[in-house]
Amino acid sequence: MVELKYIIIVIIIVIIILLFVMTNKYVKFAWQIHSKYTGPSLMYSFIGFTYEGPFITPVNPFILWLYERSYRQVKSSLVAPIDTYISFSRLNFSPADRANCDWCSMVNGLIKLVVESAKINEDIKIPDLMRYYCKTALIFRKKKVDVESFCIKTFGKQTKNLMHLSELYLLLEQIELRWCPFRAMSNYYRNNDPRYIPLNYETIYEAGRILSTQETIECEFCNKVLNEEMDPKYISQDPKTSPMYEYYQYILSI
Repeated sequence: MVELKYIIIVIIIVIIILLFVMTNKYVKFAWQIHSKYTGPSLMYSFIGFTYEGPFITPVNPFILWLYERSYRQVKSSLVAPIDTYISFSRLNFSPADRANCDWCSMVNGLIKLVVESAKINEDIKIPDLMRYYCKTALIFRKKKVDVESFCIKTFGKQTKNLMHLSELYLLLEQIELRWCPFRAMSNYYRNNDPRYIPLNYETIYEAGRILSTQETIECEFCNKVLNEEMDPKYISQDPKTSPMYEYYQYILSI
């Protein structure tokens, strides 16, 4: 028989691990976001669950930690406050889609701001772990990003760091183009796909109509455009009710 002392040691180790998990701030944020991740989601109706999902969802505590680490590293070199590049949705649709849209605005807003800042200070650098993480998430994508062309077009030169920033920006763009619920709304407006009707028909239709009139809207500003152009009757929620809001406030306080 296993000696009692070894059983006690195992129990103590398990308790310590559980205490760490339960008190870890990123796990807490992820759990809070998950608890509000309710209602039908346009994103999952449009695409379904795939390998990439667990990597990019804000209910993953690791990506929440990585975002904070990335922001902390570049904060002092940013040319504008991060909140000027982030907007929260005020549309009346499910908390799940609001979480996805607001999280996309946070991630893409930060990287867009870093790219703009790199035009002035080319030494600004996002942790390489973020880029490797995104490449791992997209490992099954067949389409390759044209980093060199984007780097020259954006910065007018190629350096190792600028190439890395360009690659990260394009990787996030690939994620956005596939998973964006607003993109699905635009498709819904054009195609009148009956799968989306249960997900608040009028709000989604109106959002799709607005989006379809735009040639392009960068992800970090998409919520802002819709908040300003949607008929007020479709906007019934305060940004503070977003599942991402508490984590967002934490980031601003760093």
